[in-house]
Amino acid sequence: MSITTAQTQALIDGLVLEQHVNSLNGRLSSHIVFRIDTCESFNPNIEITESMKKVSLAEFEASMPEGTKGVEFRPLLAQNVNPPNFYLRVFDISPGGFTPRHTHDWEHEIFVVKGTGKISLSDRYETISEGDAIYVEPNELHQFLNDGTTLMRMICVVPKQKST
Repeated sequence: MSITTAQTQALIDGLVLEQHVNSLNGRLSSHIVFRIDTCESFNPNIEITESMKKVSLAEFEASMPEGTKGVEFRPLLAQNVNPPNFYLRVFDISPGGFTPRHTHDWEHEIFVVKGTGKISLSDRYETISEGDAIYVEPNELHQFLNDGTTLMRMICVVPKQKST
């Protein structure tokens, strides 16, 4: 798509520009990031959709999955927003709490938001803490334990078709 000088000026008038310089493969490159602040008058064939969904953790009542102790589960982005590929869930594990040792035929990705604990992977235990990301392979025996003194909160992403 080609934009005229007048369209470019209208775009600049309606947007806040930020210039960023990055190093890519040892070479400096520059790109412009557009932040839409007030841009009601100009639309160069940009389609705005209402597809973005926002939910709040406070909107969800926690459930305790079968076989767990001290675990609260909240499916933040799941059937409620019908995403095409992945579900995003939050697990809160109280001190002394745990999930059962289990396997399933799908992967999942975990991000520890706060707290500390352990993950049992097949034949070993790994300490996990705030800021850690964990990849659990399909069919890998695993369990999450909170051996700390405060709540451990984790975000878990799983494929939509395999979400139990």
